[in-house]
Amino acid sequence: FWNVYTLVGRGMKQADAVKAVFASMKGIGINAAHRNAVLAMCPFIGDEDLPTVAKAECHLTHYHSMSAAAAVAVNIICRAAIRGLTLEEGVKRALASKLVSAHEKLVSALLPPDPKKGKHKPLSKGGFAPDVVEAALHFVRKGGSFREAVLDSIQFAGGDNYCPVLVGAIAGAIHGASAVENNELLKHCTRKLQTRVEAASRALAESWSKTKEQKRC
Repeated sequence: FWNVYTLVGRGMKQADAVKAVFASMKGIGINAAHRNAVLAMCPFIGDEDLPTVAKAECHLTHYHSMSAAAAVAVNIICRAAIRGLTLEEGVKRALASKLVSAHEKLVSALLPPDPKKGKHKPLSKGGFAPDVVEAALHFVRKGGSFREAVLDSIQFAGGDNYCPVLVGAIAGAIHGASAVENNELLKHCTRKLQTRVEAASRALAESWSKTKEQKRC
């Protein structure tokens, strides 16, 4: 994000800046999914449009299609959870997306380990998009609660690393606001930031109720 918009600030066109940063760093990162998973909370973005919107938002900073596919998968999983579906039902929906299914490594990352294949390869703490998705889903599947999933992922990767951010988004969508509000895991946030985030979250949550009421009318 910073590298792209530094170039944009110097006068380079957005698309050219994205390509230049990719050419320099060759990264297939997850940061777009970190920031745009919140799109799943927007009821004015229909389920059928969510993948396209997530992909477009990702490409504001990330060039590679696998970064976009990872962001699409996370959004689909979170949207499914908001609609009351299970994690595995959300994963199934993500795998049905052509944007996601086009990337074998991401497909593999989304699927739960097959016990018939023996010992699973170690999880990665790195930022390669499929690796982060795989690690995040591991802790969400393993954790019985929002708190457990997030704490275990932080112990694995560190609080500022790639995996815990997605664990928080996905587990939060599954377990709901009651599992997150007033949680000691928020103690690293300033009170001002926490207040802003909670206000935005409540507004988005209330907009779901308004959308349902409008459909009934």
